[in-house]
Amino acid sequence: MKKSQENTALIGNKIRHIRELKDYTQEFLAETLQISQSSYARIETGTTDLTITRLYQISDVLGVTPSELLGFDERQVFNISNSQTKNGNGIMIVNGLTDEERHLYQEQINFLKTELEFVKSLLLSR
Repeated sequence: MKKSQENTALIGNKIRHIRELKDYTQEFLAETLQISQSSYARIETGTTDLTITRLYQISDVLGVTPSELLGFDERQVFNISNSQTKNGNGIMIVNGLTDEERHLYQEQINFLKTELEFVKSLLLSR
């Protein structure tokens, strides 16, 4: 699989995870975006190109910014009953990180910012 196809599949996977967290169906997003369910499914599987316009539309429906969508990491979503706060997007985060955890998160954020710029450049070059 080519690098651009891998990135498209990665973005589609992030969209799917956020959609599932929001408890939305593919049919709901497809209808809201005014496309067929099969067209929407190809976005999530990464088998179709995703335009910046469509990325913004999907982000809007999911209630997140495009940056939050592209930077989403399902491994960082916690379902812990204590010490939880919502970040305004319906995603739970845990307070009380150690310095080492903060450092690791900051490294991940920096990596994702670089990845985001790369994905933007790919989308803009089309």
